[in-house]
Amino acid sequence: TARPGQPFTDIEDYVRLNEFHYDNAGADLNEFLEVLVGPGYHGSAEEVEVYLYNGNGGAIYGQHPLASFSLDQILPSGHRVYYKLIPRIQNGPDGIALVVNGDIAEFVSYEGSITATEGPANGLTSDNIGVAQSNPVPEPGTGSLGLNAALEWTRFVSPPTPGQLNHEQLLGPALLPGIALDNVTVTAIADHDQDGLPDHIEEQLGTNPQLSDSDNDGISDGEEDFDGDLQSNLAEILVTRTDPRNPSSRFALTVAANPAIPGETLLSYPTLPGRTYTTFRSDELSEWQSVASDIGTGRVHTRSVAPDPRASAAFFRVEVAMER
Repeated sequence: TARPGQPFTDIEDYVRLNEFHYDNAGADLNEFLEVLVGPGYHGSAEEVEVYLYNGNGGAIYGQHPLASFSLDQILPSGHRVYYKLIPRIQNGPDGIALVVNGDIAEFVSYEGSITATEGPANGLTSDNIGVAQSNPVPEPGTGSLGLNAALEWTRFVSPPTPGQLNHEQLLGPALLPGIALDNVTVTAIADHDQDGLPDHIEEQLGTNPQLSDSDNDGISDGEEDFDGDLQSNLAEILVTRTDPRNPSSRFALTVAANPAIPGETLLSYPTLPGRTYTTFRSDELSEWQSVASDIGTGRVHTRSVAPDPRASAAFFRVEVAMER
């Protein structure tokens, strides 16, 4: 019998702008937007979009889905920090609208208030955050506007922190609801040969549940690849939940041009709850760099990736890991 857990408390489920940089002395450098996602938000990145509004006329001059941002941190509290370098974010007065699942989550502006004349914020007047990167304009490599420890908009004079929490910004873990359980039964799944494949699965595959290497070829049954799709039996059964006997049933990454944002690449792949999907990129197949990590939702995940002007080619792969 388990004792009752902690009483229920609300888990932060917001999606909000956390920091941005748009101006510095001389040519503007490393302009960016950063979005902070609360641990209680269970929607996908595809349901969140950022719109940039021109204060002169109220029209949209930029649209960026959260799926095109990099997920740079998943904090112990469960908060997620996304950011994206966006050249030519305009000096104000201009506005930024954050849209979640078709609804306006916030519509803010800097250097004055504006009224949108199109798009999801059409007809709305922005909330002026009250701080700006002007008078004086910061030196290159310094300055940003962001939320402080009290989640109030502040002008920072130190170097910006894209993908990281802002100066003195601390986010405590939300208390999770507890539950009392009685008469709990735990059923063990037999794996007599300890090859990672449960005995009843080996019977379906036609392998011997008493021998870890049924065909005595030096490779355990779990590490074998019966259907030749380059994914092991164990990975297909436990991680991707595909059929290790069918080469057409396999985890696959789809790569295509993004029709909405010229030059960017759309990456799509199926996901399952309880797994973490990490996307890697390489321009020569020898060194790989992490692009982002995402938590599986049970739906197809799509991410838009900006091109690297220094690379003549781009290759992508996705690694899947069970959450512990």
